[in-house]
Amino acid sequence: MTTRLFTVLAAVLLPLAPAQEADVPHQPRVWTNTAGKTITAAFVRFNAAGRKVSLKLEKGRQVELPLANLSGNDVDWIKEHVPEAMSNQERMQRHTEGRLGKITKIPATDSYPEAFVYYPSTLKAETPPPVIILFNSVGNGQHMVQKFRKACEANGWVALGLTTFKNSESKEHEAGLGKLWTSTNGSLERMAFFDADRMYMGGISGGASRAFTYSERRIPPVRPWKGIVSMGGWLGGKDRLTCPTRMAVAIINGDKDGGANSAVSHDVKVLKRRQCAIKEFPFPGKHEMPPDENLVEVLKWMEEVSPQTSAQRLPSPAEKD
Repeated sequence: MTTRLFTVLAAVLLPLAPAQEADVPHQPRVWTNTAGKTITAAFVRFNAAGRKVSLKLEKGRQVELPLANLSGNDVDWIKEHVPEAMSNQERMQRHTEGRLGKITKIPATDSYPEAFVYYPSTLKAETPPPVIILFNSVGNGQHMVQKFRKACEANGWVALGLTTFKNSESKEHEAGLGKLWTSTNGSLERMAFFDADRMYMGGISGGASRAFTYSERRIPPVRPWKGIVSMGGWLGGKDRLTCPTRMAVAIINGDKDGGANSAVSHDVKVLKRRQCAIKEFPFPGKHEMPPDENLVEVLKWMEEVSPQTSAQRLPSPAEKD
């Protein structure tokens, strides 16, 4: 089919550097502008800051055009595949209807595993909440969300507990989880409603160690991780961590958790090299989850000391069909 450029958009189509094939997840489709003109092109990515869509024409040239100049059907297609294109009200309605104040399940897809989510009852579309992504040693996301429920309700946070991610059984198993995290990381906005500039991770034991490890991964979209809640966790002997600088790190160990407490001195030195704000929240106990009141205090502290600046995130590609 002969490609016809939009007549009314020709002046705003800007040449871009060629994209790698991995950045072009969709086959060519017909796009229509508000004047009824059409072109055939493949979607490449959406730039949320500029509200622009990048397309790859049939002969390989890439162009960029404003979302507002596309037809209603095309705008709906973009919003279906790229959550950042939706308004906060649209995103909140899609994700949270009937879920406020409840723990609910998010079914698995090809891009992410089953998860459990808690939305505070006070949630408002105009002020998207912080989110904490939670891991544990056995991949029980529901248990993690249940433990953070009161703290998230008190502080107005979203809790997102991921299943499947558990302590490694082998190098091959861990490599598979790494690939799953790459896909899940890029799909978080498709899973839940939250402020993408206020993202935290946390976990207990091996789940805490996984949170530290995943804070280092520079995979698109680049995430501005604000902090980590480490419960009975450790860095695993690492002498260097390439996490974002100035993160807030809460270390929550039972006073009788000898293994985790033996790593604190070393881990604090490593985290200070990244200029992290670090605070210990001890409680009477062994290698276990802390009481609810401790977590309420922890989330409040985390947000108070978290860096206020946003990381530069890359434009988001669409989810594969």
